[in-house]
Amino acid sequence: MTAATIVTWTTAEHVVGLAEHLGRDAPVQRAILVHLGGATLTTLVAGGIALGVFLFSTATLAPGVLVFLLVGSALLLYALEP
Repeated sequence: MTAATIVTWTTAEHVVGLAEHLGRDAPVQRAILVHLGGATLTTLVAGGIALGVFLFSTATLAPGVLVFLLVGSALLLYALEP
């Protein structure tokens, strides 16, 4: 659910940016589909890495997992910053 929300949000931001720069009548379908595919692939890879770290971690929150979580959160915030 969260991954779909992130992909939808970034794609919507991309569409709005294209409309502002190129106009609402510009043919941008291919650019939107490429962005949607890239955002989906990136989100799935990041989610897979996060799931792998979760599955290989112990029952307690190890310091390495905490560092991974903080770095991932910081990268996500950086990527979503306009």
